[in-house]
Formats: sequence, structure tokens, C-alpha cells
Amino acid sequence: MATLGQKQEMFSFFLGRLLAFAYSRGYKIRLKELLRSDEQAIIHALSPTARMNLVNVLRNSGYQELGDALKNNVGRGIKNSLHTKGLAVDLYIFRDGLECKFEDYQTLGKFWKELYTENRWGGDFPGDIYHFSIEHAGIK
Repeated sequence: MATLGQKQEMFSFFLGRLLAFAYSRGYKIRLKELLRSDEQAIIHALSPTARMNLVNVLRNSGYQELGDALKNNVGRGIKNSLHTKGLAVDLYIFRDGLECKFEDYQTLGKFWKELYTENRWGGDFPGDIYHFSIEHAGIK
């Protein structure tokens, strides 16, 4: 089994190939989230009620801007996210200044999965077409 460092190197290599593939087909790429802190992962995994409780605590403690940012940054992540390990990225793809449709993401997702058997695309999960990752230690 590959170490975390080896997987990070593999992920970087495959991500470079994915970006080259995308640009060769006329897409423009914006990296959304490449590395998530453990704290961000915990916040992303909160239920809507727990998130609003945290937002209210922050606002009442004088951290209005942070509370507002958390309120507007609704995630559906998991606490043990591959983003925290440097093994996942969220990509936004554009063509002619407009964000692309599902089919375009699907094209990149298919290519991504063909690069390596442990590569995963979020479009195969409910509602996360932006997510590209490499499986590690049983986490997809």
C-alpha cells in the first residue's frame, strides 16, 4: 500500500495530466479547494442546525464577518475528507466565460478515472461534480 506522501505525489501527477487534458479541449480551469484544514473539514461536516448554532456564537462573540462567512459557505463534506490530506481538489471549468454543464464535467471525470483505478470523480457521488480525488486508506 502506498504511503500518504506517495499518494500525494501520484495525485499531483494525475492532476497535471487532467489539467493538460482540459486545456487541450478549450476549457479554462479555476481551482476551488485543494487543501482543507482539519477545522474546515469539521465545519463542512456540520449539520445545518449545528452550523447555525456556531454562526450565532461567532456573531454574538464579536466575530460577525466570520459568522457570515460560515453561514454562506454551506458544505456537505465529511470530517475525514481527502481534501485534508492533499488528495482532492474541487475544479470549476469554464468555456467562453461561462461555467460548463454536467456533461463537460463528466468528460473530465471519465478521463480522470481512466488515469488510475483509485481516482474518483464527485459526479459519481450525489451532487459533487467539482470533486476529483484519489482513494487512500479506504476513503473515497
